[in-house]
Amino acid sequence: NDALFSSLTAIIARFPSHILPLTKDVCHSILEAFFRIALEENEDDESFSEITASIECLASLDTILSACTLDENNEDNKGRDILWQTLPILIPLFNLVFSNAGISDFEEG
Repeated sequence: NDALFSSLTAIIARFPSHILPLTKDVCHSILEAFFRIALEENEDDESFSEITASIECLASLDTILSACTLDENNEDNKGRDILWQTLPILIPLFNLVFSNAGISDFEEG
């Protein structure tokens, strides 16, 4: 999983204007994968590959959202409009990350 998201991040960084129209769908898919990985019950502590995959998911989100903000330099502001359309999809991520459990996971990491 982590190699897949690392490749996705590289593609987004290389071709941001081509990915921009797909931002909402790509973010939705990345978040589904993130939650599947992050909320998976494991008997052991989270494995290194699961942690790495979660980090790569967040890196992919960062890259695609950054592409939206970089597009704000265009006069038509498509990037800003796409970013505003995408933000509601991110609310569950914010809720998880800023929950007590999420904060304690980051403090441990």
